[in-house]
Amino acid sequence: MTILSINNLSKSYKHKKILDGINLTINSPGIWALVGPNGVGKTTFLNVVTNLLPTTSGNIELMGK
Repeated sequence: MTILSINNLSKSYKHKKILDGINLTINSPGIWALVGPNGVGKTTFLNVVTNLLPTTSGNIELMGK
């Protein structure tokens, strides 16, 4: 079973793309890290995945839902 499936995820604020066409599939449980420099959209990505912010486009499935 796929744990997390993200397809073509995009998020924009005031016509500025913060996330653009992200695809990610996690097939097994584990400990994962999201790393990168300041200002690249890590917090926005997590807020969209946890449904704290709406997506501009794309699809997110968590455990098939």
